[in-house]
Amino acid sequence: MMTSGTFNFRFHVMDKKAGVTYLRANTYIQVSSSDYPSVNSIVQSVVTQCNNETDGSDYQKALWLHDWLLNQLEYDNSLKWSSAESALTRG
Repeated sequence: MMTSGTFNFRFHVMDKKAGVTYLRANTYIQVSSSDYPSVNSIVQSVVTQCNNETDGSDYQKALWLHDWLLNQLEYDNSLKWSSAESALTRG
């Protein structure tokens, strides 16, 4: 986990062939650390920065966000991290 937030983990041990579930476990893990900001706080920070650095037009904001994303992200050739969340939290 590379971000603060609440994570829901569900575990199932089952025999799909027999259609039997032997164990179900569900747990929530809360992560709260300034070292791992939430996706919401990252987005809010970027929106504020975008609004401060553009003239406020939709075109300028879209261009700024486009350029910001290109500067922040690297392609993951390992295909391990492929979510929008991981793009913001892992780059």
